[in-house]
Parts: sequence; structure tokens; C-alpha cells
Amino acid sequence: MSNEANEAKTECDHSVGIDEFGLCKDCGIAPEPDKAEEVSVPDSQPEIGVDITTTIETAVVPITGKLPATRFRPGEEQFNHWRIAFADGTTAAMIETEQYWSHVAMHVKPGHTFDGMTDDRGTYMRGIVVASGRQYANVKVIEVVDLGAVPTKLDKPLYESEFAGGPAAWRVRRVSDGAIMIDERQTKEHADTWIKSHLEAVKR
Repeated sequence: MSNEANEAKTECDHSVGIDEFGLCKDCGIAPEPDKAEEVSVPDSQPEIGVDITTTIETAVVPITGKLPATRFRPGEEQFNHWRIAFADGTTAAMIETEQYWSHVAMHVKPGHTFDGMTDDRGTYMRGIVVASGRQYANVKVIEVVDLGAVPTKLDKPLYESEFAGGPAAWRVRRVSDGAIMIDERQTKEHADTWIKSHLEAVKR
């Protein structure tokens, strides 16, 4: 082969392609390493490698907009509902203060709900506990219903005195929820006096 032919082959840019033996299909010479990187792989040869970007995107779990079973459970197993006998004059703003719950904060947890009426049955309120600690609770009142003007005469009194017997003797019971307000009163008159004083105090 002449020197001119060799020089022509040396100057070949190997653009025709590389065969299966790694030689240029045009000049028959193996390209130098730096030129081999520039040579495109023929369409007939399969492309080696994985599109990492595509793999990562397809691995992401799509948002279906459906409620997972792990977030769905019976409420009675997780949260308590509290019935409250609100003192007359209690407002939603008072209930939403942290101090209002200081005596019972240890019993309530976020997610607990509550409702109740004022003693005069004039207002109904309902809400939910948002946060709590040992001496405070952060709640949100979500419903307040004005049940009308306080009646001048209720079907039943707010409190009743009753004889319990034994050491309790006479005691005072709140009619709305049956809670015992005080006991160990020696006579019915003593119990009735306590009721009168209590009603005057809550109206202040």
C-alpha cells in the first residue's frame, strides 16, 4: 500500500462507523481512544445504560387522593367526648382561654371533643381540643347556639337538695348532669342555703 494511501487512512475521521472488531469501516484502523469517544454508536447496536432520571420518577408513589386505611379507625378507641355543664354566663371566649381548663387539663388530649349547655339552658356550645398540657388546654369552639331567652321559671330547678344518708347526710345535686356539688350538710336548710348562695355568686 502506498504512503499516500496510508496517510489518507491516518487522516480518516472514522465517521463511517466502527465494526464489531473495533475497526473503522472506512479505513480499517482502530481509532485512537480520544477519537473513539467521539464516534457515534451505530443504530444497529443496542444502547447500553439506564436512564436514571426516568427510573427515579417512576419510583415515586403517585398521589391517588384516597384515604389510607392507616388513617381510618374508630373514634371511640382514640378520642373521648366530654359533656360539660357550663356555668351561667360562660362564653365561647372564656372557654377558649387556656386558664379555663387548668383544673381538668390533665384529662383532655388533642382531638377530644366536648359539648354542653349552660345551667340556665340558654346556650349550647360545642368544640374540640387542639393542644393540651398538664395545666392548660387550647380549644376551639366550633358551635354556639342561642337557645333563647332564659326562662323565668324552669321546668326543673338548677340544683336540688336531697338526703343521701350516712356521712353524706344532706347534699346538693346539679339537675342538668346529676353532679354532686356539695354534701355533708347537716340539715335540708343548710343545703338549701348553699344553693341560694351559689346562685347569687354565679350571677355576679
